[in-house]
Amino acid sequence: MNSSDPVWIIALMGMGITFAALALVMVSMWLLARAAPSRTEGASGGEDVAADIIDNPPADVELPVGATLEEVAAAAVAVAAAHSLALQRRSAQIWLSPQPRSLISPWQLASRDRQLDRMKQ
Repeated sequence: MNSSDPVWIIALMGMGITFAALALVMVSMWLLARAAPSRTEGASGGEDVAADIIDNPPADVELPVGATLEEVAAAAVAVAAAHSLALQRRSAQIWLSPQPRSLISPWQLASRDRQLDRMKQ
């Protein structure tokens, strides 16, 4: 094979296009990661708002007789956590609902078995 053979030129052009495409994907992922907001920004902002509400409660909120703002806030968090847990449990029940055997492949059965074992731990 000669170095001026068209096969080598086509192969080099194909490899160049492939590496250029990979570089384009990597650059676009980097740009998307830079453009996305940081997850830690939202978490610290929520704590500041909660501390501000506890320190300066709104004037139009009426607390139950004998209850402090901290107790009412704790009850609200407990209700929100119970609601979230109920939604998770409901979605798990739908996902784990029995299906006819013909609809479940052996791969799905093995995967479900592993996931149920993880949930038991």
